[in-house]
Amino acid sequence: MFLSSILEIFAIIILGIFQLTSIPFIYYVKPDLTLLAVLAMSAYEKRWIRRIAWLIIAAAILKFTPGIDWRLALFTASAAFGMILSDYLPWKRPVNFLIAVAVSGFAVNLELFGLEWNAALREMGLDLIIGIIFFGLASVFYAKKKIN
Repeated sequence: MFLSSILEIFAIIILGIFQLTSIPFIYYVKPDLTLLAVLAMSAYEKRWIRRIAWLIIAAAILKFTPGIDWRLALFTASAAFGMILSDYLPWKRPVNFLIAVAVSGFAVNLELFGLEWNAALREMGLDLIIGIIFFGLASVFYAKKKIN
């Protein structure tokens, strides 16, 4: 339990730092790696105290400017909304997760949708592809966690 918590936090920290660099750009689009990791882990972890801790850690890493930042508030609100969607949509876990990724990704990138639709749609598609990979990794991680 302790080791899995450390691994979850470590994954959020590493992906958050990686997201702040210019490395993850793919075709001039940067995926929301931290959002995807938090949503993938929350698809399997139902305790809200851990989810809130992940959001606080992710927000601390992604803090863009000093003071209150509306983009950070939008990230936190959309991630929390994605977690709620993932819990309460009536379909199976993978479908709920993909819908949560699409809705949360749309919310985080609202400013892009107003400026450049093409980039926003590319980012949403990229988020869905990477989200599927993260969801698969989370399913393996949480399946092993249940066994141990």
